[in-house]
Amino acid sequence: MTRGIWAFVAVVSLWLMLAGGAFAQTAPKAADPQVATTQAPLDYATWGKFAAKTDKLISDPSVTEAQLTTLRSETAEWRAKFLAAQNINSARIATIRTQIDALGPPPGENAVEAADIAERRADLAKQLSVAQAPAIAAVEAYSGADGVISEIDAILRERQTDALLQLWPLPVNPANWPAAAKAVIQSSMALRDEVLTNWNDSATQDALMTKLPTIIGLLLFALYAILRGRAQAERFALRLLERGATNAREIWSFAVSLGQIIVPVLGVLAFSTAAILSGMLGAAGERVAADLALIGFIVYGARWLGSWSFPQAASAPSHLRLPSDGRASGRFLAQMLGMTLGLEVLRKAVLPDSQLADAAIPVLSFPTILLGGFFLFKLGKLMLRSANEEIDDDTPTSFAVRLVDILARLTIVAAVLGPLLAMVGYLRVGQALVFPMIGTLGLVGLLFTLQNLVGAIYAVLIRNDEQGRDALVPVL
Repeated sequence: MTRGIWAFVAVVSLWLMLAGGAFAQTAPKAADPQVATTQAPLDYATWGKFAAKTDKLISDPSVTEAQLTTLRSETAEWRAKFLAAQNINSARIATIRTQIDALGPPPGENAVEAADIAERRADLAKQLSVAQAPAIAAVEAYSGADGVISEIDAILRERQTDALLQLWPLPVNPANWPAAAKAVIQSSMALRDEVLTNWNDSATQDALMTKLPTIIGLLLFALYAILRGRAQAERFALRLLERGATNAREIWSFAVSLGQIIVPVLGVLAFSTAAILSGMLGAAGERVAADLALIGFIVYGARWLGSWSFPQAASAPSHLRLPSDGRASGRFLAQMLGMTLGLEVLRKAVLPDSQLADAAIPVLSFPTILLGGFFLFKLGKLMLRSANEEIDDDTPTSFAVRLVDILARLTIVAAVLGPLLAMVGYLRVGQALVFPMIGTLGLVGLLFTLQNLVGAIYAVLIRNDEQGRDALVPVL
């Protein structure tokens, strides 16, 4: 083992000793089994009222999914308290049982036990009953809470199944397009009217002039971060990789590349903050502005993942065997999928389904499903081409290649079925196939990227670039 490993082990050991010492000073009271005997008793009367209210709401068909989810969360908190309370007096109960066992087995039917022993046995039995009462009550209440959660879960699953299989108006039917156009026009007019109303208000104008320096500063920062900051971070990270294929350079390049997400997302956040501070937005405008940071994270995060899954530098590690033009296509498709997801989030913010007619929802939702399916199909074909080249080789096929092959085929299936089912009216099924598949590809790309990073870090620690990346430790 090298000196670097010994130094690393020494630092970790010192940290563990310090943390252990701090824990030893504070932990004994929490770890003492007698603590359970002194904890505050649960308020079963309050739980009874809450359970009665919950049962009433569960039986109400008009209760919303949001209300059911809130009830489930609150019931889960009660259930956790009841589970913890099942260990109340555990040490005392164990002691009493030991004392009872020490008296020996109880006498037979016709046998007579000494009076003092019989009296002691009865006293211990009474103590055991009193000590077990809180835990028994907790077990009974836990069963009730768990049953309530099971009922809520069953209702939610049933509703989700019904919503998934609901047949919506056909998005390709021209008769439904006027409803969608009307919704877009009304939403645009509402946003415009909010801005005009606030602009014509003298108090809002005065507040705007007071905050103007801050707003200008935020807008200037947003302009620089979005237009220049991301590009500079991307160029710097690429330059580090192009100078040489070493593990240390890969680690530094990864750290620098995070600026491709952080910097522009901060810029988008600054822009949305400036828009809200201006006071020109109404409720709908503020709702859209609040989602801009999430949209920026999705779009720039997808671009970042694409740059690592399909690296531009030829020396950069990649789980996909693709030529330079294939990698460029992969980066483009990853960015387009991120923009499609961001567009869907923006659509829901500007045109929430709760404010739309049934005929307008599928018409407005179908374009992002179709775009997502198209780019998923192209990316699935690209991944399948890479996996086939690996499988056709004489070398054994790795798990990563087999995973890419399976994932590519699933991606193609989802890319075809999703838009087709949405087109014939099964809108939620189409959304459930396309958008989660985009998220799945992003997650797998992130895991592959992190695996490369951990392998590079381990190789630097053991000072062996050839064996470090393929060792068992970084994989675990």
